[in-house]
Amino acid sequence: MAQAPDPRGWTGLDDAARNPEREASPTYPFVAHPPAYIARRLQKIDRDSAENLLLALTNDPGHVSGALDFTSSTWAYSPLSVYSEDYGLIVVSDTEVGMFWNFADY
Repeated sequence: MAQAPDPRGWTGLDDAARNPEREASPTYPFVAHPPAYIARRLQKIDRDSAENLLLALTNDPGHVSGALDFTSSTWAYSPLSVYSEDYGLIVVSDTEVGMFWNFADY
C-alpha cells in the first residue's frame, strides 16, 4: 500500500501528502503489515455491495437495510492504518487494482 502515482496521471485526494511522517514511512498512513495479516481481513463482495460501500466511504457507514452491515459478527474491526478507525474498498479487475479508503481519528 505504498504511495505510487496513478498510471493515468489522475490526481488523488491526499490530505496527508505534506505530513512529515510520510517521509519516514512510505506506506503511511497504512501500517506495514505482513500479507497474511491483510489477507485475513479481505472479504469478497458483489458489485452492488461494492457500489454501496463506495458511497458509504464518503461518510461514516452505518446499518442501512439492504446494505452491508458493519456490525455483523463476520466483519471484524482491525484497522490497517495509524488512525483509530479506517475502512476501505479494494477493487480488482483483470488489469487494475484500485483502493478507496476513509480514515478517522476520533
